[in-house]
Amino acid sequence: MTTTMERMPATTTPAPEPTEMRWRQYGWLAAILGVAGATWAVVASVDNGSGRMLAASLAAVWALTAVLLARRGERNAIIAGKVAAIGGVGVAWTDFAPIAAGLLPAAGLY
Repeated sequence: MTTTMERMPATTTPAPEPTEMRWRQYGWLAAILGVAGATWAVVASVDNGSGRMLAASLAAVWALTAVLLARRGERNAIIAGKVAAIGGVGVAWTDFAPIAAGLLPAAGLY
């Protein structure tokens, strides 16, 4: 006697697209760079007046926003992380300050 069985299809979740994984990695990289730049800015602006501390705190807010967006897997984490990194370097390094002073508020309008 012969027994026939039907094959049950396995339900698996599809793997994410390779490009989606790459964007997530770029988002995390930008967020880490943003946190590093903002940390440098906060450390460098401790005794340099309230204006620089305000710009450093704005860079820190952008860095934390980049981390939050990277956790969600959104592509805007790349923009927020780069802005935080460039803004943090601008606050910490006075030769780069004019670029950072224009970039931090402009990124908020983006």
